[in-house]
Amino acid sequence: MSVKVCNVSTVHPRHDNRIFHKQCISLKKRHFDVLFYVADGKGDSVDEGISIRDIGAYQGRFQRMLKAPVRMFRELLSIKADIFVFHDPELLPLALAMKLVSKARIVYDSHESYRDLFLHKEYIKPQYAKLLSKAFGILEDFVVKRLDFVTSATKHIDSQFDLGNRTAVLYNYPKLGEWDNMPARVQDSACSEIVYIGNIVAERGISQLMQAIEPLDCLLHLAGDYEPESYRKTLQALPGWSKVKEYGYVDRTKVLQIISKSLAGLVLVQRLPNYIESLSTKMFEYMAGGIAVIAPDFPIYKTIIEQNECGICVDPANVDQIRAAIAYLIANPGEARKMGENGMRLTKEVYNWESQENLLEAVYTGLAKQGLNEQP
Repeated sequence: MSVKVCNVSTVHPRHDNRIFHKQCISLKKRHFDVLFYVADGKGDSVDEGISIRDIGAYQGRFQRMLKAPVRMFRELLSIKADIFVFHDPELLPLALAMKLVSKARIVYDSHESYRDLFLHKEYIKPQYAKLLSKAFGILEDFVVKRLDFVTSATKHIDSQFDLGNRTAVLYNYPKLGEWDNMPARVQDSACSEIVYIGNIVAERGISQLMQAIEPLDCLLHLAGDYEPESYRKTLQALPGWSKVKEYGYVDRTKVLQIISKSLAGLVLVQRLPNYIESLSTKMFEYMAGGIAVIAPDFPIYKTIIEQNECGICVDPANVDQIRAAIAYLIANPGEARKMGENGMRLTKEVYNWESQENLLEAVYTGLAKQGLNEQP
């Protein structure tokens, strides 16, 4: 049975790690016919056997939210897919519209707990945050109850949907095959290089990190996009900026290179609703790369990091604790190396994307069979 799956996003880049590198490529490998609709203005292409179709870029968040779904709807009406997968919360109305006009199965892939996220987004005024979060929760509940399936990135997100057996958790674990290409690690007992890779946002503890490294003899590899761009000037004004090697956004090959020469990777998300019950994808990538992890002291992190001796957990708002953890690993490279080895072993045994592929295939095969059974 040939099953055609059409992934849809107006927010994520065409080579998004969860959508393209994990879901699309895994489905293609398992003989699904895969499309990926994006809105980045880079034109149509075929990458890794995946057909990528572009509806054009939109300037500004509100233009994208208002105009892109309308354009996307017109495009999708001409696509004969068995399954449509929508990856953005702003596309929920479009997902519902496609459910009403199409015989295809409709899936919502929830990457984050958006109800929690809206409580602390920097562009939402605090007096409106709770109202917007509640309103979005009502919309999300209304739509997903009328769709065919919901996949989520964490158990916490999944727990927000009361849909019986119509949900599944697809964890954002790293792909083991990708880490086979990692450059050989330099066994340098005096290594004092650390790394942060990801979106560079205040709520991810980057300001605290800058203050922590200011008196240390270390180098911070900082890779990612600033949100907002003006946040870069805030960080440049901090004394710790002199210890930074800045990269901007980096591709997967560069990620491997940076991690391979680092002693430890940092995840310092702050104590906010969207983060307390979520697990950073970057934490698992640091583990897969064989380096120690400095992570928040939230229970969900401590269960993995401390119990398996993969790193050190700290209060992510406490500059002194962050500094002490970095200094300890620099002073004890053998201990840091053991932590990295523990993390790598755990990733190979448990926390890998390959462990999720069978579930992904089973969900989509089951949905496709439902569609066939309902055909006259």
